[in-house]
Amino acid sequence: MLVLRETTSTAQYSQKQQPEQTKSEYDTMPDISLTKGECIMSDRLVYSTETGRISTCPNCGKPYKQCTCDQPVASTKKSDGIVRIMRDRKGRGGKTMTVITGLPASTLTTLAQQLKKLCGSGGTVKDGNIEIQGDHCEKVQAKLTDMGYKVKRAGG
Repeated sequence: MLVLRETTSTAQYSQKQQPEQTKSEYDTMPDISLTKGECIMSDRLVYSTETGRISTCPNCGKPYKQCTCDQPVASTKKSDGIVRIMRDRKGRGGKTMTVITGLPASTLTTLAQQLKKLCGSGGTVKDGNIEIQGDHCEKVQAKLTDMGYKVKRAGG
């Protein structure tokens, strides 16, 4: 039986002599040590001569494009009802960002658009936080206070 597997760097072909072996033997690969610059792809069965192209996840049965088995579960942060605004430069090459945390997840994208227009700069929504390019803490604090949020400056 010919089995094609997706691995960390390339597709591998392997010839199996005993067709009565279980499918689980094909689903796992030995641990591979990675060097700097290599990425990890999912290790999954993609083709078998018995069934042809494998298009559904063996765990959940959904098509691979809709499968969420390998993705980490996003933990919902419990908010204390206070929106925190801080200025951050760490990990950004010295560029200053205004980071807003503690907002409800349902309003993040629309509120981010409004705040970016107010500040006249770019930004994004990452990990349940709104990040706006530049130091706009005062403008953002005034806008959120006017909108009825309880706002605190964080980080000095």
